[in-house]
Amino acid sequence: MLKTQEESRGFTVGPFVFWGALWGALICVIELLVVSAGIRATVAGCGLGLVGGGAIGLLIGGLCCGLRAASKSSLLVRTFWILPGAIAASWIFTSLNITGHLGDKQFALAQKAALGCLLLAILIAAWGALLQPTQTKPMGLLGHRRPLRLIFGALLIASAGIAFYLDAHLLVGLYLDVHLLLRTLGLAVGCSGFVLLCPHFRLRYGRICTGLISGGILVSAWLCTASHQGALWSLIQAPLPSSLLQSVRISTDFDFDGASSLWGGGDCAPFNAAIHPRAREIPNDGVDNNCIRGDYVPKPAAKAPISLSPAEDADQTSVVLITIDATRPDHMSVYGYDRETTPNLKRFAQNARVYKRAYTSGAMTSLAIPSLLRGIYPRRILWKKLYETDQYELLTEEEVNANSKVHVIHMAEIPADDSRPV
Repeated sequence: MLKTQEESRGFTVGPFVFWGALWGALICVIELLVVSAGIRATVAGCGLGLVGGGAIGLLIGGLCCGLRAASKSSLLVRTFWILPGAIAASWIFTSLNITGHLGDKQFALAQKAALGCLLLAILIAAWGALLQPTQTKPMGLLGHRRPLRLIFGALLIASAGIAFYLDAHLLVGLYLDVHLLLRTLGLAVGCSGFVLLCPHFRLRYGRICTGLISGGILVSAWLCTASHQGALWSLIQAPLPSSLLQSVRISTDFDFDGASSLWGGGDCAPFNAAIHPRAREIPNDGVDNNCIRGDYVPKPAAKAPISLSPAEDADQTSVVLITIDATRPDHMSVYGYDRETTPNLKRFAQNARVYKRAYTSGAMTSLAIPSLLRGIYPRRILWKKLYETDQYELLTEEEVNANSKVHVIHMAEIPADDSRPV
């Protein structure tokens, strides 16, 4: 069968970048609409999707075309994709500490996870081998058979959609490496699916791709600033936009201090590693060390320090403190919300004092409640660093280091050794 000129030329990098950028932007917009993000956050997320998807497309397209040009052996370039599959599977295998769990009560679950890693390696290797263009088949193993190519492309797009669905709904907040891999594979597989469906969409890819990615960088950087915390918060709530936001911040952390001066990273000195949002503020040194409201100039104390010990003749009246976690006053009927979300509180408030303005001493429950019970600011509490495991245990750093089978989910600080009265 005679080949057309386009089939003889085969895949180029341009379609991968183009479709990767559009696919990334589409997924970001969908995820932001799901979390009811505003226009600013949605447009910024679209820009981040153009950048991230385009970068993944450039990586996959460059790898495919580079392998085709580097070797005339079809078998060699196709077997190369065993390596990315093995790397991804090993990364997840290590991240989940599967080896450590094979000898404990999580044995059955560890076995399933190990089989899942093996299946992941096989799927990535098969995907790359079928997609990989060679000297004899410049459009991949199925590229010259239009029905098979279209079916394979549609399956890849559907698989990418499933990956993003699992990322958004499966074990949210746990096993972050697994979620990161799902997002990366979702972008890469979806991008390649569109390339198979439209391998030679007649556009000047170079100019269009450059415009899309440049526009995405400029728009997202302009809209994601520290003064628009609402937009940044919406981006963080959506899985793929949050990963892309973190990625562009890391890539623009020029002084490697853990903060970027762009995309709302808050670094006011991008080339000075000693100045960043997490730095300790040094009073009266003429430098805004933590990039918050300039240099701190302490005011002279007007009174003697307040004693933290209860007075001997203190009133022994019993007080019942009831707290509600993770609530918003604009969604509580006691504060005027149109739906009856808190009818009992609203009824209780008729004969009680209701405060319309309240300020917390900490943005997290673990900071606010200990501060509230002790009557002091969180920075004056003696905190102890503990690690929560997948077995719902709280261990010290020494206990974690002494046991290689422990799988830590996250770190928490609690006032376990603080002797102040509560």
